Amino acid sequence: MIGTSEVAATLDRSAHYGISWYGKQLHTHSRDVRVKDGKKTCPRVKKSVDVPREEWIGVPVPDPGIPQEWVLAARKSIEKNEKVSNCGRRYWELTGGVLRCAACGGAMATNFIPPRQMGYYRCGMRYRLGKRACSQGKNFRAEETETTVWEFVSGVLKNPQRLRRGLDEMLDRERASASQGPGEEEEVWLKKLSELEAQEERLLDLYLEGKLEAERYGARVSQLKQARKTVEEELGRIRDRAFHIERLEQDRDALLNHYSRIAADKLDEPEP
Repeated sequence: MIGTSEVAATLDRSAHYGISWYGKQLHTHSRDVRVKDGKKTCPRVKKSVDVPREEWIGVPVPDPGIPQEWVLAARKSIEKNEKVSNCGRRYWELTGGVLRCAACGGAMATNFIPPRQMGYYRCGMRYRLGKRACSQGKNFRAEETETTVWEFVSGVLKNPQRLRRGLDEMLDRERASASQGPGEEEEVWLKKLSELEAQEERLLDLYLEGKLEAERYGARVSQLKQARKTVEEELGRIRDRAFHIERLEQDRDALLNHYSRIAADKLDEPEP
C-alpha cells in the first residue's frame, strides 16, 4: 500500500518523490532473565520478524534536491571504509558472529588489554551469563586466531576442487532436509488442494438444494477454508525451499567462477 488518497492529494504533482517503506518488520520487546557474575538481571530483549511485502506502507519522500553526482562522489569516498567492532582500539576481523565458541556455539566476543596492547577473543555467552552458561574459559589471542583462520580460508579458496566439494556437501544437506523431492511433495499437496476445492463445491450444491442448513454450511466452509490455508502455506514453503536451493546452486557456480579468475597469489598479498 502506497499511502492513501488523502495523502496523494496533498502531494505536488510537479515534484519528484521517492518511497520509504514503513512496517517491513514487526518488533516485540520482552524481559529476559539472565545471571551475570552471580547476579540476576532482566535485560530488555527485542525480537523482529519480517512482514509480508503486501503489508508494507509506502511513505512519499520529497526530492531533497541533492545532485546525483554528489551522492555518487560521497559513496565513492567511503566505499573502502571498514566497520570496526564496538570494542575499539583495533579492527576485529572475526566479530559479528563469524567466530563461534566450540563449546556452546555462541558468538565469540572481544577483549582488549590496553597496558599490553593485546586483543583477545572470548566466549560471549560465558562473558554475559557466567561460568554456568559455557565451559569454555580460554581467551584466544586475536592476531594468532585471525592468522590461523585466514590461512584456512585462503587454503580453501585457492583449491577450487575443495571449495566445490564443500559447497556440494552444503547443497546435499539442504536437499536431504526434505523427506522427498520438492516436485513429489508439491504434487501431494496440490492433490489435497484439489480435494478441498471439490468438497467446497459439493457443500455449495447441498446448500443451494436446501439439503444443508445455513449454520452447518457456514461451519463446514470455515473448516475447509482453514484446511485450504494450511495447504497453501505448505505449498508456499515447498516452493520457497526449491527456490532457495536453486539460488544456492547459482551462488555456488558464481562463487567458483569468481575465484577461478583470481590468481592464487593475490590471496596472499598484504593489505595496502
